[in-house]
Amino acid sequence: MNRSFLLIEAIMAIVILSFSLVGLLQLNSTTIDMLAFVSSRSSLYQDASLVSQTITKDHNKKIKSAYDIVSKRYNIDNLDVKQALSKDKYTIKVEDYSQLVFADIFTIDIQKISLSNKKNKIQMYKLKP
Repeated sequence: MNRSFLLIEAIMAIVILSFSLVGLLQLNSTTIDMLAFVSSRSSLYQDASLVSQTITKDHNKKIKSAYDIVSKRYNIDNLDVKQALSKDKYTIKVEDYSQLVFADIFTIDIQKISLSNKKNKIQMYKLKP
């Protein structure tokens, strides 16, 4: 009777351990997925902040990389930077968003810029040149 009790304890310990390991593996998988998502969003925001001032109506409804957009304004010689900016292509949509009038003295036009790639989409607003 004493030996069967030890066998049941060992089986229960293995079952509990296996459930714990499955839970930890699922948690690890979820964490990896979240890190990949955050990394892709971070990359998109970095590229968007870089190109937001150089995007004009000429880029509307086109698919370009960040390098395609900024290379006309900036001379980029570093090959690693060129490759990093060229790796993702973005669909660009530029539209007039709003107009602010200040006491009939001056007017500010605001453009809405949408950048999207395969995974993410962001919207930015900038003062129209």
